[in-house]
Amino acid sequence: MRDARRRFDAQLHARVRADLLAGRIGLQQNRLPVDTVVEDVAAGDVAHADDATPHERALGQAALERGELAVLVLAGGLGQGRGA
Repeated sequence: MRDARRRFDAQLHARVRADLLAGRIGLQQNRLPVDTVVEDVAAGDVAHADDATPHERALGQAALERGELAVLVLAGGLGQGRGA
């Protein structure tokens, strides 16, 4: 049951709690293998919304309206690339 004022989803909470207690999620499962290679992004890996054409913006807006996923990284690391 969802409390509209607080936007608390009790069913989702119960599922997450059950997964945590069963060991399906948690800090131990949220680890990359030791031999994982992490690399900086290349210039071609980043798309700036400011550079989008009107058609691309319309496609993005339509995707958001359908409830599809969007990812926005506001801070990728402490002081990385911002002159800090």
